[in-house]
Amino acid sequence: MKTFLLIVLAGMFSINANAKNFTLNKRKNNAQEFQKYASVFKNKVVPASTLVSVPRLIKESSWDNNMMAWSPNNAMRKVYQNDLLVAEYNLNYALTDTASATIYTYNADNKLTSIVSSYNTGVALVPFNRYTFTYSNNYLKENALSEMYDEQTNQWIPQSRSMAEYNVYGMQTAGVYESYNNNTWEIMFAFKANISYLNSTTDKITEYVDSSYNVNTMQYEIDYREQRLYTSNGEVTDILVYYGTGFNSVYPAYRDSLNYSAGVISSIIEFDYDTTLNAYIKSTKVDNINWINFNPNTDIYNNEPDAYTESIWDNNSWLLDNRSSTTYPDNYGSTIYIEQTHDGTNWVNTVRTQLINDEKRNRINQYYELYDPIVGNWQYEFGERIFYTYDLMNNIAEDYNENYNNNVSQWIKSVKHEYAEYITINTGVNTYKNTIETKLYPNPSNNGTVSIQVNLLEASVLNIKITDVKGSLVYSEQKELGKGINTIELNGLQKGMYFVELNTEYGIAISKLIVR
Repeated sequence: MKTFLLIVLAGMFSINANAKNFTLNKRKNNAQEFQKYASVFKNKVVPASTLVSVPRLIKESSWDNNMMAWSPNNAMRKVYQNDLLVAEYNLNYALTDTASATIYTYNADNKLTSIVSSYNTGVALVPFNRYTFTYSNNYLKENALSEMYDEQTNQWIPQSRSMAEYNVYGMQTAGVYESYNNNTWEIMFAFKANISYLNSTTDKITEYVDSSYNVNTMQYEIDYREQRLYTSNGEVTDILVYYGTGFNSVYPAYRDSLNYSAGVISSIIEFDYDTTLNAYIKSTKVDNINWINFNPNTDIYNNEPDAYTESIWDNNSWLLDNRSSTTYPDNYGSTIYIEQTHDGTNWVNTVRTQLINDEKRNRINQYYELYDPIVGNWQYEFGERIFYTYDLMNNIAEDYNENYNNNVSQWIKSVKHEYAEYITINTGVNTYKNTIETKLYPNPSNNGTVSIQVNLLEASVLNIKITDVKGSLVYSEQKELGKGINTIELNGLQKGMYFVELNTEYGIAISKLIVR
């Protein structure tokens, strides 16, 4: 259950990084192994051909709370060729000056091969950062190289490189991240996964062994092992989980027992392993599971529920502990997720997350709320409202957002975008992994403090790198983030222009930041 429901239930319900899930406080500290285990490499899934309208010009303004008016920031012009994004130019709001540029190149299969970013010295655009991507084994193996440009020597200097390898089911089987220091590549993190399947025609896993690279011993050490037992008709009955203690050594951690009704998982009972008794002891039960189109012919981790109840074993009986549910208030993809705990008598609200779309399926509200039992209502922990104006072709002409400020209990305007020069492209052409949905606010920042809002499709490790206009690294950090909306606050940035690079296994984003 720590594995199965962490991936399946938390994958559905952990919409906000701060949202509690009953498995999250039990999981192993190394979230990466679960994230690798649950993920499907988006590069391997070729999207269906869809014609969409995209803007080639986006102008941005920030709300000036003192002047009570919008203050122009900058603009971005996008260039497409053969349905592929080939260039992005960061301009001033008046479109008279180019601050920076990013150029994208692709191979014959429309796979991204390079990203080159340049900044304006006042005389010309000068490169400062480059990513190079190479592929092999029918795109199941990807190598990425990051370099910074040295203006004094006119050479590209390696910074880091990574390798990711996947099997035919999109499961990551190996990964290496290296840093370049003193003319030497140094492994910072590496892992490999050995995955066995029920047979050659199914993605149902029978064993998964995850090993991490020990930089001190320069050996791979098993840190997680999972075995699944199946019936003759392919139903998983038990999941046995072991944790690693070192090189090729594991110990029993827990066992999940799965029960079925009419071919659908109806309950899961977890047994923790007691090292004193050398036996599995009943621990937790999850039932009242409502699945979203449960598919028995695929791996269980590919199925998602939208409701469940958890109970705790107290040596004599099951005691209700918490439950989660999801409702769909409209036909536009909106969801409302509620978590409740049981106080021994009644169910008590704890957390509510609302993701509300308009009739065009654009997000208009996203709230993360905590229930206040004293006043008897929901209180915003995080909130954002987005307002749209559409043109005659139903394209977004303008949008602006408001963020809820808990200190003053008010909605504060933040950023406005104006969209123009729409063209129609075929999204099925570009099969490169999705870019990350990010927002920087306030941007420009008047005091060196900025919040980065990241919306992830799946839990991931986020690498943050901030460079100045000369390409010098001013900030670097790695964070483990959950699926959905995450907010990171940065402080202490000096006046100037910066490039904020966010990199995960699901995509990248490069944004310009101005500190006044």
